Order: sequence, then structure tokens, then C-alpha cells
Amino acid sequence: MGLLYVGAKGFDMAFTSQEDLTVMTSVTMEITRHGRRIENAFAAADFNTVGVGDDLVYTVLEDDIDQPGWYTFQVIAEKSGAKLLFAPLVVKVRG
Repeated sequence: MGLLYVGAKGFDMAFTSQEDLTVMTSVTMEITRHGRRIENAFAAADFNTVGVGDDLVYTVLEDDIDQPGWYTFQVIAEKSGAKLLFAPLVVKVRG
């Protein structure tokens, strides 16, 4: 991934699924930075066709990257109360 700057938005991040997301009841993107956490839910249409080896694509929103520092982006999928965590993507954001 190239350089990221505060305020970056509208670009996609692809996360390759190791599981069949079509059976999940909810999928969220969790973004953390210095103790602050944002959770953005994927619409069912965004994940109900994602099988093993397929990419789940997240489009970065306006308020996701608002300060310089290290950010962690992690997909969390749920089914029947059990959580499946994707490998996190850690990125550095410049001011």
C-alpha cells in the first residue's frame, strides 16, 4: 500500500477471505488508533457472495483516517455469536 495521509477517503482495501462469508450473519470493519475504535458494518450484499479465497472490499470513509499515526483495519465476521477475525492490516498515516 502506498502512503496514506490524514483525510484520505474513497479508496478500497481488499481482504482475502479464508472462510465462507455467505453463512455469516454480520461482518464489520473495525478500525483502531490509539485507543479509539470505529466499527463500520458491511451491508449483507457486500459479503453474502464472498467465499473462500474471494476478496471482501472495504471503501475507506471520510472519518476513518482523521489523525496521523498507526491504524489497524480488521474484518470481524459473526455467526451464532461466534466471531471470526481476519488478519489485521496495520498502516501508518502521515499528517
